[in-house]
Amino acid sequence: MGILVNIFWVYYASALYPNADLPSTVFIGMVLNLFIAYVYWMLASAMPRTGGDYVYVSRIFHPALGFMENLMFVVIMISWAGLFPQLIASQALQMIFANVYMVTNNSYYLSIAQ
Repeated sequence: MGILVNIFWVYYASALYPNADLPSTVFIGMVLNLFIAYVYWMLASAMPRTGGDYVYVSRIFHPALGFMENLMFVVIMISWAGLFPQLIASQALQMIFANVYMVTNNSYYLSIAQ
C-alpha cells in the first residue's frame, strides 16, 4: 500500500479508537501476516519469473479457477474505487478534523468536523 493510504488508516484508527495502543496492534497484525508472507515466498521461490495470484492458482489448481479468482479481485477493486472516496468524505475526514481540534483546540477544525 502507498504511504498516503497508510497514513490515512493510522488517523482513521486513532479517530475510531482514541485510547488504543496502535504500535502493539500493528505488531500483532504483522505477526499474523507472517504466515501469508511465508506462503507467497514459497510460491515465488517454487515458480520463479512468474508471479501473481492468477499464475499460482492456475498452475496449482486449474486455469478456470485462476480466472475466477482474478475476476473476483477486479470486481472488488472496482467496487472499492467507488466506495473509498465516499468513506473518506463522510466518515474519516470528520473524525480526523475532530481529533485535530482536540489536539490544537482550534475551533476552525471543529467547524469543519461538524
